[in-house]
Amino acid sequence: MDPTRRIVTVVIGVAAAVVAVLVLWPRAKASLAPELVAARVAVQPDGEEAAVAGPVEIEAGRGFTLHAVLVARARDGRPVYYTEAS
Repeated sequence: MDPTRRIVTVVIGVAAAVVAVLVLWPRAKASLAPELVAARVAVQPDGEEAAVAGPVEIEAGRGFTLHAVLVARARDGRPVYYTEAS
């Protein structure tokens, strides 16, 4: 095979592979991502060790932290928790 033709074939093959990855990556990424199950809010009053999801009574003027909790299910079925506090 002519060296020029070999280089052209390799370049076309690499370009085709890059295009295939770019086209297929969003679908592959979506299938690998955990499935969202629920979104919750938990409240942690100042001075408490843990946040509580559900009804919480806090005295007027007492500070608190809100925690956003996303519950997802991994591909193997186990729960995955994502949290953020502000």
